[in-house]
Amino acid sequence: MTFKDNKSGLVPFAQNLASDRSGLALTEFAFSLPIMLSLMVGGAELSNYAVVQSTISQLAVQVADNATRIGTKDPSQIYYVAESQINDILDGAALHAGNLDIYGTHKEGNTTVGNGMIVISNVSEMLEKTNDGKSQYEITWQRCRGAADYEPQYGKFGEASGTEMLEGMGPNGQKATPPDRNTDMLFVEIHYRYQPIFFTPNAIRSYSDIRMSASMLVRDNRSSDLPSANATAYACA
Repeated sequence: MTFKDNKSGLVPFAQNLASDRSGLALTEFAFSLPIMLSLMVGGAELSNYAVVQSTISQLAVQVADNATRIGTKDPSQIYYVAESQINDILDGAALHAGNLDIYGTHKEGNTTVGNGMIVISNVSEMLEKTNDGKSQYEITWQRCRGAADYEPQYGKFGEASGTEMLEGMGPNGQKATPPDRNTDMLFVEIHYRYQPIFFTPNAIRSYSDIRMSASMLVRDNRSSDLPSANATAYACA
């Protein structure tokens, strides 16, 4: 079959089609949509991560601050800590965390994973010094609460890592210490397993575990003795 009249044949049709721009915007939008969605989803995820990280940081400071204020004064004007007072702080931390459900669990595939854990450590300066006269520090009591599979990172009560600490407690280069033998320090670690909105934990593996710490000095003349056993003790396993 041949076209004798090019004006009404295949060639003019092809020319018109080549010059037609009526669907160009829709085509460009179709190509750019995946990129735009990726940027929007990634931005929302990053914003949520920043909010969660900020909440955990504030929670660590709040727990440490509250832990320095507890204690019941006896006739000798010394404050003694009770397990019920520590538990009140840990209960309050759950309220502050809100929807993060710090002590709860969630599913990652077919595995149940703990949301988080809070570790409170009471640190004191030891009477004994090293051979060169430097101070040593020890964890005199420690409490852990949460379902996460997490071990205290900077010292564990009752083990070598929690006694005879020469540089204090905390990350390398940022270790905190009580100022003297008469003042204790509270050190708080919080581990939280970030739960993404859009992605999977494996997709952001290096960011999935949020860890924050804070330290505060005890404000009163408080004993370093083990808390009195008047409630459930959340001892670290």
